Amino acid sequence: MTIAQRMNVQTRAVRHYWTKIQDALEVYPVPGQNLRIQTQIRAREQGLIN
Repeated sequence: MTIAQRMNVQTRAVRHYWTKIQDALEVYPVPGQNLRIQTQIRAREQGLIN
């Protein structure tokens, strides 16, 4: 995983924090929708990213 390599951490750690971010933003899997895109949209709505 590129993120893990760039941060010099284990892939498992990135997955763990990604799950925590989704929980905090209340983003859950919906059939037919990309979970990462939904997380990004919610983060933008919350003003966390541009």
